[in-house]
Order: sequence, then structure tokens, then C-alpha cells
Amino acid sequence: DARVRRVAQVDELRELYRRASHRQNGALDRSPWFWQRAFAPRGVDTFASFVVEEAGHVTGCVSLGRENLGKEDKLLVRNACATTPSALARIAALCGDHRSVTEHIEVCGGAWPRLFDAVPDVLGYEVSYHRTWMLRIVDVVSALCARGYGAASPGELVVAIDDPARTANHGHFRLSLADGVMRVEPAGANSPTLDARLGIAGLAALYTGHRSAFDLMQAGQLSGRDSALETLSHWFSGPAPWCEDYF
Repeated sequence: DARVRRVAQVDELRELYRRASHRQNGALDRSPWFWQRAFAPRGVDTFASFVVEEAGHVTGCVSLGRENLGKEDKLLVRNACATTPSALARIAALCGDHRSVTEHIEVCGGAWPRLFDAVPDVLGYEVSYHRTWMLRIVDVVSALCARGYGAASPGELVVAIDDPARTANHGHFRLSLADGVMRVEPAGANSPTLDARLGIAGLAALYTGHRSAFDLMQAGQLSGRDSALETLSHWFSGPAPWCEDYF
């Protein structure tokens, strides 16, 4: 059985947030300041955080608050994470328990329409605010090596990256993926093999999972062999990136 327990310390949310973040693209590695803002936001009444436990393990968490709309309140849902179907169902039930006091639920996060699907008596939802966030890669080698690649197939590509602002990012690089670990080394401008070419902006969109290699090719931001585009799309595939924290 999945049971809900209210928590008083932010530390109980951090480990689950870290584990859940490995399954999505774009989550912020929160500093203490960001955690304080997420755990106790200003201007929100009766804000409380809960964890879901199954067999002694924390498998979900959520923070709930209320915003006064005049005649009624709106339920605010923040910090929602679930690593099992039971945890998601329990979080949805907890939100649904408020339907006798409000008809409005606000969820922050691009990957959480599925929460609405699980909440009882929800007739539909709309996106009230959407803003595409930006990423600037300042160290190509470190960024590519630090990223996770899951179970992506091993392979090797020579990719030319154009970055007029940072010399260290500009040039030909040999990308080698094996056992989920990326190795990057200079390939030299005279390398006989060049599989793909893209700019630093296109690399940022590919790196985050915001665009596939084929999307970037159609937009004129990437060129290369079809086989290389397939490999790049596979390496950097994943859920659409989103970030709950605004900064």
C-alpha cells in the first residue's frame, strides 16, 4: 500500500527529486536557496509538503498550497515527483480530495498533464503560461561528457561544431559513446571523416532533447549523413525538457 506522510524538512524531498530528475530532461540541480523557495514559497497560504511511501521507501512527493481567488481558492501543486504508478495514483488522489473546496488545480511542469489524467473528476485542462527556456553551452567537452545517455547504442562520430564566441568549442570533435559514457576528443580539421556539422545553438537544442537531429536538419541548423542524424537523435533522445524553477 502507498501511504502519505507530511514532512517538515526539505531534506526528505531532495533524494527523490534527484532520482526522478534522472528520468527527465531539464530539471535544475537546486541550490539551498532554490530548495527553500520551492519548499516555502512566499505569498502562498497553507503550503505543505508530503511524501508517498511504499514498503518503507519514498516513491513520491508533492507540495500543495492555496491561492485565494475571491469566492474560492485554487489548489497549487508543486514539487510533484513519482517513481511508481502507485505513487502517481496516490498523489492524484490527494489532489482529488480537495475537489469539495475548489474546482481549480494549477500544476507547474511540462510533464504533468498525466497527473490531471489521474485526478478524479477532472474534465480537462489548459496551458495558461508557457515559456521556452534557453541554454548556452560554455564548455562543449565537459557538457557532453557529463550528460547521461541511458541505454543509447554505442558508436562513434566526428562532428564539426561552430562557435564563433568560444575558441575551445569551435572545431572538429570525435564523439565516442560506450556503456552510457561519452568520450570527446579533438579530431583535427583535416580528419578524413566528417559525419555532421552544427552550430552551438543547434547543439544546445539537441543536447537538452528539445529538438532531434532531423528537426535541426529541417531547420537548416545541422547537416550530415542520414546515419549520423539517426545516431545523434538516438543518443540525445528523451522526454521533452522542462524546468519547474524560474530563474
